[in-house]
Amino acid sequence: MKHFWFPALCLFAFSLLAQNDQNEKKLFNQALQAYQAHRYDESMKSLRNLLEHYPSGSYTSASLLLLSKTYSQAGLMRRSAQTALLLLEKFPKSEYREDALLQLAQADYESHDYENAVKKLTEIKQSKNKQASEEAALIFNQLMQYALSTQEIVAIASTNEDLKLSYVRKLISLERYRKASLILEEFIKRNPKHSDIKIAKSLLKEADEKNDGPVTIGLIVSLSGPYAEIGKSIKNGVELAIARYQESNKIKIELITYDDRSDIVRCIKAAQALADDPSISLIIGPAESTMMAAAAAVADFRRVPILSPTATQSGLTDIGACVYQANVDVETRSRAIARYAVQKMGLKKFAILAPSDVYGETAANSFAEAVESFGGRVIASQKFYDNTQDYRAQITTIRKLGLIDQVNAAISKDTWSVQQIDSIYNRYFPVDPDNPEDFKTPLTHVDAVFLPIYSDDIKYIAPQLAFYNIKTQLLGGDNWYDLTELKLQQNYVNGAIFISEYFVNNGDTRTKNFLQTYRQKFGYDAGREALYGYDLMELIAEIIKKGNHLPEDIQTELAKGIEWNGIHNTIRFSKESRVNTSVHLLQFQSGSVSKLKE
Repeated sequence: MKHFWFPALCLFAFSLLAQNDQNEKKLFNQALQAYQAHRYDESMKSLRNLLEHYPSGSYTSASLLLLSKTYSQAGLMRRSAQTALLLLEKFPKSEYREDALLQLAQADYESHDYENAVKKLTEIKQSKNKQASEEAALIFNQLMQYALSTQEIVAIASTNEDLKLSYVRKLISLERYRKASLILEEFIKRNPKHSDIKIAKSLLKEADEKNDGPVTIGLIVSLSGPYAEIGKSIKNGVELAIARYQESNKIKIELITYDDRSDIVRCIKAAQALADDPSISLIIGPAESTMMAAAAAVADFRRVPILSPTATQSGLTDIGACVYQANVDVETRSRAIARYAVQKMGLKKFAILAPSDVYGETAANSFAEAVESFGGRVIASQKFYDNTQDYRAQITTIRKLGLIDQVNAAISKDTWSVQQIDSIYNRYFPVDPDNPEDFKTPLTHVDAVFLPIYSDDIKYIAPQLAFYNIKTQLLGGDNWYDLTELKLQQNYVNGAIFISEYFVNNGDTRTKNFLQTYRQKFGYDAGREALYGYDLMELIAEIIKKGNHLPEDIQTELAKGIEWNGIHNTIRFSKESRVNTSVHLLQFQSGSVSKLKE
């Protein structure tokens, strides 16, 4: 009996298998037809149903590939990649391996993981799967020509000799023929038997017959909105420096300007447009620190150097290696004046009075840290809020702490309350603190008071320091460079020393020529921002003169460290700092401002 029904059972099983094959094939064909008709939701549904019922069927690998492609067409790149990986995991020797890799490469491409996309496409191009190989070559060429910048190609090509020709083609498309020739000559010398040697020689001939095109620079400034005046001045300065460069150089510089309208969203869009333009070699601007932070993140992502002529906020260059500040940040300025006061002037005991905002707190903290590092001491540090005009509380506290320190310098006052200060003060100086007689004795124990205040605050603070009889050296922040205000308060601020990133010697021939040319061209006198733009563009022009025309070349040159003696200041970048470290120490004396020797 057993032997009788076994063949029948086998025939029944084969019949079921054949039927299953037919059902699986039918489902697969339905999914394929839906895919070809661009009905991707229907195709996905059919394929998921097929894979659920036939997880190890005759069409499983083909279904996984088609599902990956369907996800891709529907814009679900993450699911597409996951499905392709599942195919490779379950069927490592599948005839669809290269097709699955292609889906993964496309997913990498969409997610901007270009390095991995290139690796996969390179492998597929070398496979025997002709259709996949041709499709991979097409995507590869699009990637090289339109998606990748030259600096991104360089980063990938450094470990892949075959990609050098792709880089050369990119250079030729950007009219960078001189660099293309140098790379091709080296390539041909190193690889005389390379399969693409004829192509390399043909490209070399093409490159040798042509001259380089212009170097294109992007400029993001406000030409309208609250910062329009600053933006226009910077733009004028940049254009004047370019005009001067053009007079004696064959390689031209072209400027593409975006008006961000003092709006951060427009600023980001401008940065995106410039960073995505393969012809752009670097970006100048924006001027304001917040706008610069936004633009810098975009530019650095695409490895395009971005240099702000005026931004001062500390930490901007931490955004990325391609971010530079040609202006001096608040920390550097505060540290510079602290060093001068302690090491050059021999001052040891300091007080600080600063606004309670980001600028004031950064300046005060940086100054205090620097003073301590140089061997000095901060006896008192006081803050005030915006629109303050009466500084009695802050100044009398400085006076009290100064006198207490004079009596007993060992007393710690880091956590004292106002009541504790008054109590200790009255113990040593038992007089009525509200009585003017209390201020007859001058405070001379504090060697200097650091005032990183705004120019509008000088007229209130300087006279009140004098009223409360604080005899000390005044040290100012960068906002003190307001000659009109200083002259008005001359009785109280004579001899004050302050820090500035800006100082112009009107007797200097180079300065005179600039100011005269500027007025002739634009019809009015140059503001300080025009000099910021001019000096930075002159630095960039000097880099371009040396043959650095591409973003990666300019970045390499900047990263080495560079110094340019501009009209308003020296612009100095080092290997350790991409923030300008050059500052001026100035003194107001008898109605004029002069530069101190460091």
